[in-house]
Amino acid sequence: MCADTDTLELLQQVALSQSPYQIAPGIVYIVADYVHHVVIDLEEGGYVLRNIIPPIPDVETQESIRITPSYCLRPETLVVTTGDYHGLVGSNKTEAGRELFFHLGRAALYQRDGRYDIDVIREHDEFVRTSVSWGAGPIFIWDGKYDFDPEQEWFDEESLEYYRTNEWAKISVAISEDRKYLFLSVSYGLTLEEHANNIIDLGRRWGITVDRAMRFDSTESTYLGIRIREFLVPVLELEEPLIVNCFAVEKTPAGSRN
Repeated sequence: MCADTDTLELLQQVALSQSPYQIAPGIVYIVADYVHHVVIDLEEGGYVLRNIIPPIPDVETQESIRITPSYCLRPETLVVTTGDYHGLVGSNKTEAGRELFFHLGRAALYQRDGRYDIDVIREHDEFVRTSVSWGAGPIFIWDGKYDFDPEQEWFDEESLEYYRTNEWAKISVAISEDRKYLFLSVSYGLTLEEHANNIIDLGRRWGITVDRAMRFDSTESTYLGIRIREFLVPVLELEEPLIVNCFAVEKTPAGSRN
């Protein structure tokens, strides 16, 4: 985590250039109009997407247990960011397929039959058929445009208003229309609509139609670390937060595929 001066200077140069930096084949980092993005080619091999969750001794601790991003780091880590928020109240499942939590009617990023998607999981049977799932929400890009909570995900009005209007740090995940690309995006000082438009605009610039997006964590829990040389470097100057779970991208042994 403690990168040397040369690595930190390289990160600054990459950010200021607003040009793509290849973290690994199929995974690039770019800053576009002050928003940090990691764009993942889901058809590229050599990495795996993981949902890393701490051991949960009992149901009562689901909403209070906390870890730090350092808990999720391994030598193979390429990218790590914050997943669910406040507590493990979304539909979360580890990449090993172990069922953990199911929240009826809450949005999730998930993999089913080898294909990633973002949608609301409404039935337990739908959750069972996922191989890995990151619960969060609300959805805020739907059918390629900003559309806040289009699927009515059981959030109270006060929370929805806060998510919609606050300009504090936020992190989100988006998927392209062809389900080939995944965007992890972190912003500070933008409303959710401005954040959404930034993701859509970056996709257009690269010939990618962004179809859906949902919130991951935000405010003081926002974190994004990327691999630069031998270091895992956070891109925001925020103290390492206490979080609930990690979305992690890890390289796999040569010759294997995600």
